Amino acid sequence: MPKPEKIKQVEELKEKLGRTKSLFVTDYSGLNVFDLSHLRRELKKSGGEFRVAKNTLIRRALEGTSYAEVSQLLAGQTGLGFGYDDPTVPAKIFHDFFKRLEKPKVKVFYLEGRQWTSRELSQIATLPPKEVLLSLVLAGIQAPLVNLVSTLDGMLANLVRTIDSLHDKRAKDSPATSEIKVKEE
Repeated sequence: MPKPEKIKQVEELKEKLGRTKSLFVTDYSGLNVFDLSHLRRELKKSGGEFRVAKNTLIRRALEGTSYAEVSQLLAGQTGLGFGYDDPTVPAKIFHDFFKRLEKPKVKVFYLEGRQWTSRELSQIATLPPKEVLLSLVLAGIQAPLVNLVSTLDGMLANLVRTIDSLHDKRAKDSPATSEIKVKEE
C-alpha cells in the first residue's frame, strides 16, 4: 500500500505537469545545496519551479500525460523544471547554469508540447522573449500595409495638388471668370 505522502507527491507532480508550458528533465547530480537553491530561486522569479522526486514517483505522475515517453529517460538523480509563463525563460536559466557550472544536465525538454534535445537548448535560450517575437511578427505584417497607405496617401495628395494647380491656372487664364468677379462686386 503506497504511503499518503507519496500519493500526495504524485498528485502534485501530475497537477504541475498538467499546467506547465515547458518541462525540463535534468540530471542534477553534482549540484550543491547553494547552487540548487539558487536555481530554484531563479526559476521561481520567472514563474517556474524545480522539483526533485524519486524516479518511480515521477514515472507514476507521467502516466497518462503527454510526457509519458520521458519515463524511459529516468535514471539517476532526476529533477523536473517547470515553466508556467513564458516557456523560453526557464530554458535561458538552465542554459546559463549549465554554461557556468556544467550542471544540471538537461536530458530532454518540452516547449508547448514539442520535444527538444539538450543540444537544442542553447538555440531556444538565445531567443528573445515571446512578447518581442510577437511584436516583430506584427511589425513584419504591418510594414507593407503602412507603406501601401503612405503610397496611396501620397498619390491622392499629388492628384489634389494637380487639380488645384489646374484650377488656379484656368482661373488666371480665363478672362470670363475675372469679368464675372468684377461684375459681382
